[in-house]
Amino acid sequence: MLLAIPSLLGSLLHDVGMFCISQSILTTKDLAKSKQRCILAHPIHGYKVIFKELRYHNRIGLIVLQHHEYWNGTGYPQGLSGTAIILESRIVALDNAFAAMTSSPAYRPPMTGYQAMNQLIGTMSTQFNPKILKAFVSFMGIYPRGSLVRLNTGAIVRVIDQTQLPLKPRICILTYPSGEGCTEEEDRNLREESCLFITGEAEEKDMV
Repeated sequence: MLLAIPSLLGSLLHDVGMFCISQSILTTKDLAKSKQRCILAHPIHGYKVIFKELRYHNRIGLIVLQHHEYWNGTGYPQGLSGTAIILESRIVALDNAFAAMTSSPAYRPPMTGYQAMNQLIGTMSTQFNPKILKAFVSFMGIYPRGSLVRLNTGAIVRVIDQTQLPLKPRICILTYPSGEGCTEEEDRNLREESCLFITGEAEEKDMV
């Protein structure tokens, strides 16, 4: 239990250093190098707040300091790699990346959960501890909860939970293959439906 407290506080406070950066820099669409350097310094600011001002345990400060360090050594601020990064920071780094991709900052539109997962297991996979990434994908699924997808029948459904098969989640039917909307909630487990599978993402406009 005592070991879990630093992990929880560190994950909750990982971006506390952002409060030390001017709001005008955080909301700008112009990411000039000088402004990028200010943003890249937020783990250091966060560590100082945690360790020197709040006087929390050093482990919490390290989680905050290292949450942008990557498994392959391409992260910041210290360029650490592999097990030189503490376990909690390796976990927070992955969670933080997914949250950042699916949110909407000033300079780009958000990705869907599926697009973010594709990027995490594709071009970004070397940035994260392989075992942690595998566990994350297993828990979240290739199509995370809430994803709007189309079945091979043409029906549009929403993912409501994951199963042991990442591409065979539990779904709620929204429209039938004919395009007619489902009037009553109808849940299905694709793991138990050998003839049904997801063919890709769908959009809200597809249901009109």
